Amino acid sequence: MIYYILYIIIIINILIAQGQYQIIQLPNNALDLISNQSTLIINDTNVEKVNSNFSTSLISYPANINFCNFQMKQFSISVLNYGVLEDQVNNDVLKTFSANEYYLQYFINKKINNNINLYYSIGTAYSKIYNYNSLLVASSLKIKKYFSQYKFHVSAGINNAGFIIKEYRQAHTKMPMEYQLGIGYYFKNISIGYDLIYHYQDNHITDIICLKINITNNINLILSNTNHLKKLSSENNLNYLLGFSGGVDFVVNNTNINMGFLNLGPAGMSSAITINYKLF
Repeated sequence: MIYYILYIIIIINILIAQGQYQIIQLPNNALDLISNQSTLIINDTNVEKVNSNFSTSLISYPANINFCNFQMKQFSISVLNYGVLEDQVNNDVLKTFSANEYYLQYFINKKINNNINLYYSIGTAYSKIYNYNSLLVASSLKIKKYFSQYKFHVSAGINNAGFIIKEYRQAHTKMPMEYQLGIGYYFKNISIGYDLIYHYQDNHITDIICLKINITNNINLILSNTNHLKKLSSENNLNYLLGFSGGVDFVVNNTNINMGFLNLGPAGMSSAITINYKLF
């Protein structure tokens, strides 16, 4: 029975992140969710206007799966909670248990100069499902070069590179490493970006298109779409919106708030909110 429950969890994980070690693949905050983790938004949002040193993010997924992230300066801790699960036979509950994943990161997100942005993170993730647990180290690196005379950027990155310290069981599992390339164009009040991601683990390519519209000086509308979730495709009437996300990025009372949604097709909807503020 416990293997059946593990199988169900894996199916749920596929619905969310299409791979193993979900917490290192999922969005860390609302901006990542509503942009589908496009490189267009790297150091190009309202968060810089409030000089924040602390942020809180909450992301809700279908099946009562919840993600939260707390960030202080250059440190971040994330928790992915699958809720209380039941091991049962013929409606008789034999035991209940929880499943959680934790991710502690150190990151650098800065402008090297007016035209180059650098993002780097390294962290340790721990996953526990019933009596099974796993431990790994992961890092990501993204560089974004802006050509001001052409209102254009190119970006390149490696996501989730690292190694597994302890497997769930005695089986060799690859890290869900990705290679990401992106371009972006900047007009007066509209920015548009396009990213290609090569998924090394299962040898396939997905893409992201992201649009950022400056409604006012302190309000941005962000819309995005990805084909990363095409495995969830069905005959559902909303199938054409699969992978579509949207949200707002705004400033109020020296606080930056991001909120939005991601359509997971037949799996349901995901919603997120992030609050960036100066704690001290």
